Amino acid sequence: DPLAPDFAIPDQNPASPSQGRDVSPRDHLGHASGWFFSIHVSVCRDQVGHLLALQNELDATHPDAQIRLLVINEYGYEAESDLAIAACGPLPYLQDVEVGAWDLWAPTYRDVVVLDPDNRMVNAYNLTDFDLADPLYFDALRTILLDAAGL
Repeated sequence: DPLAPDFAIPDQNPASPSQGRDVSPRDHLGHASGWFFSIHVSVCRDQVGHLLALQNELDATHPDAQIRLLVINEYGYEAESDLAIAACGPLPYLQDVEVGAWDLWAPTYRDVVVLDPDNRMVNAYNLTDFDLADPLYFDALRTILLDAAGL
């Protein structure tokens, strides 16, 4: 499998450890990651809240794995991004304005694209179809991420 297409988008979340820096999939080589392709409507903000809960759980139960979840807001949906950022807690919030990450990766709206430690796409888990408010789907995404990390 080829590497996921690369890009670098600044993290706009002031609560994120990478705030103000360009974030790239290559920053996560050696660790599994999940990239949530969203727009900042209320349904996506709800899903971001669940992703934050999942990130907190992964950090607590598998800290050495360093699995990371990130949010990429689609180009053209910059208005009211402060609402989306507020839902992120410390998750990186990448506002695509020039890179075209959506075009590069070709996700379906509300996909969490999961990369393995080699930056290869191993799964796209769609949160429209699998709402993380349902514990079954929350657990399924956790399993996908842990499998991608080799755990």
